[in-house]
Amino acid sequence: WTGEEAKYDGKYVLEVLKPGATEWVEVESELTDTSYSYPVSPTEGGNYKFRVCGTLGNSRTLNEANRNTWAVSEEVYIEPALNIPVVTLGYISSGNKVDLSWTASSGATSYEVYRRSSDESEPKKIATVTGTLYSDTTVTAEVPYYYSIKALSSDNFSPLSEEAWTLP
Repeated sequence: WTGEEAKYDGKYVLEVLKPGATEWVEVESELTDTSYSYPVSPTEGGNYKFRVCGTLGNSRTLNEANRNTWAVSEEVYIEPALNIPVVTLGYISSGNKVDLSWTASSGATSYEVYRRSSDESEPKKIATVTGTLYSDTTVTAEVPYYYSIKALSSDNFSPLSEEAWTLP
């Protein structure tokens, strides 16, 4: 929002009106800056409205008594994330190969495949594919591997799936 940063004991109060709701919900009451990044969970989406007002005083009672002039945003559409794929695994140990499959995510046009071994803390992207199948032929037998999938579209994505593991 536009305005000056709050000074002295001034603060901004931010509230949200979620899709389908009739009551405003306080998001933050101790803001001193004129911007805020609102976190949206992967399952949320729709038309949101935000409102902000300035207030003075450090006591809760005084703070709430000063909330009388709100600046209200236009509706903001937040697109929900794509559905999180569910990974299933099969393996062929004689060929040092792991076959992966996962559920399709509505609206997805491709999928990123992530893998980590048991001695790695963070997964690394190993492939991008357009279907729901992938064969990993770069594995070593008797080493545990953990796989996760991210669904993608031209303008959206899902969170990483739960990890599934196997021992080829």
